Amino acid sequence: MRYLYNEHYNKFAHFLPPHIVSNHKKCQNVKPIIIIMNFKVHVLGAKHLPFNSVTNTCNPYCGVFQNSLHKTQIGITNVMFQENSPIWNAQFEAHGIRGLTIKFEIYDMVDQQRSILLGRAEFDPFINEQGKICIVRVDPNYAEITLPEGWKPSLEVMLERINTKVAISPLSQKPLPLNGVIYANLVMNPPYTTSNPIKHSGAGCPLDIGFIAFSSLGQANTVCFNADTHLSKGVHHSSPDLTLCYDSYGPTIRIDVEKLIGGVNPSVVGVFTVCSNDPSQLLSLYKWIAIDVYISEEKYSTSNLLPQFHSRFQPNVGTGSIATAMSLAITPQGIVLTPLQWFAPNLNMQFAPLNPLEVLPELAVLCGLPAGFAPRRSSCVPFIPSSLNRIMSVCGFSQLMPIRISAGWDGASDLDIACIVLSNTFNLVSIVFYNNICDLGDSIRHSGDVRNGAVNQGEDESINIDISKLPPQAHFLCFVVTSFNHVPVNNFRDSRIKMYAGESEIFRFSTKKGFPSTGLFFGTIYRSGPTEWSVYPLSNYIDAPTPVKIQPYVTEIMKATFSSK
Repeated sequence: MRYLYNEHYNKFAHFLPPHIVSNHKKCQNVKPIIIIMNFKVHVLGAKHLPFNSVTNTCNPYCGVFQNSLHKTQIGITNVMFQENSPIWNAQFEAHGIRGLTIKFEIYDMVDQQRSILLGRAEFDPFINEQGKICIVRVDPNYAEITLPEGWKPSLEVMLERINTKVAISPLSQKPLPLNGVIYANLVMNPPYTTSNPIKHSGAGCPLDIGFIAFSSLGQANTVCFNADTHLSKGVHHSSPDLTLCYDSYGPTIRIDVEKLIGGVNPSVVGVFTVCSNDPSQLLSLYKWIAIDVYISEEKYSTSNLLPQFHSRFQPNVGTGSIATAMSLAITPQGIVLTPLQWFAPNLNMQFAPLNPLEVLPELAVLCGLPAGFAPRRSSCVPFIPSSLNRIMSVCGFSQLMPIRISAGWDGASDLDIACIVLSNTFNLVSIVFYNNICDLGDSIRHSGDVRNGAVNQGEDESINIDISKLPPQAHFLCFVVTSFNHVPVNNFRDSRIKMYAGESEIFRFSTKKGFPSTGLFFGTIYRSGPTEWSVYPLSNYIDAPTPVKIQPYVTEIMKATFSSK
């Protein structure tokens, strides 16, 4: 088959359509409405084609195109000489570009240098039935043709869905090796534009794409969403820097497959998720949501192609704020993509999940893996509060458990974690840090100063908090990390900030995406009711290398944020 690609859009890549189906019946609560845009187009023939008005002949051939923002030719039939009702019996492959319409242009070949357009036809795979011969009307090009009275030109076509296809390199014509790079781009209708960002969120786009990768035991090795990155696992999220992929903006995830499957406990299967950045905005507000996938040859070639896999679903009325759209599996033969739809919450859940981490057990089962090694975690969008009581309940606790905030990093430098305690009137109550490791009746305790993250290789510094022992004047617990040696906090290699309830991880923060500053105010836990506590993630980068120097800035931010609440 011969492809002709638009010169302005030749930087995208080949990728693999699905040939396995994950076992997800255990968690499925809604019958999937999945549209797979990988088709075999059969151009069978035509009837009553018009004549060329110049030569009064008809030597027809048909060009086949798939259309989104730009029309892309996917094939061309043979020329049938002196035939108004040709039989071509040609077939071509059309791959996933959202808004896909198959277009046909029928020409009369005058000679080797010249052809005249006889007419055009269109086929919408979402309206016309697949797998059956369809008669499509041909609209004549009246400017250059002669149409006998009573003739109604038509085209016989059939679209057949492709379920299995081996990934073939467009250059070598051999199966793609497992050292490729995958790009997955989220799109939606109504489409996102940079002029309508979500309110009160640093995420920009109202929806977010995520990727959760599991080991063969069902352990969540890689979790990537909400602008998180896992470069050691080869997974990178574009937000809040949105990517223009083919014809629309949306958050994108880049996956280096070689890194993803490397290591002692490699990832073998993953699932792409769609999540609303605003918990009050359900997915059912959208006509459809889709993920386009590209497999790039950027590691060993500078030539890439258009996207060739697209998985779309239509949210049902009442759909929650999380869904899955596609799974990814690593096999000896290559990368396998499978459309996979599941809405959360389902009928078995006692809570409405707000992000993919809260449904890790269900996602593991969707991928055909055991759920026991994927405990629930939580997270939330920066600048949107979450109930700590609810998070404890989601993670299986019946009461508020002691909390531990930890910071870890790699490299011979000094990163310090601290808790700045403020009253409800924003007066300073205490600063618990390396020079004051215990305060407020032992309700807050620092683990001690660590000046070289390369030594511990894990959880380097931590702060333990027993909420039940906090005195009444402790209203805001503000958490910061500062760089004593003036190294920007976003330059620390493999830096990580985590929050635990007991021994269960409930939150994770990333320092990698931010400004080159020596301090980061990343969140606060505060009293939101007589027995209620809430978590408010932040992302304030401040030039202050010690907890004492960053404290005045934290106080001013808290006043500006909570004075009107």
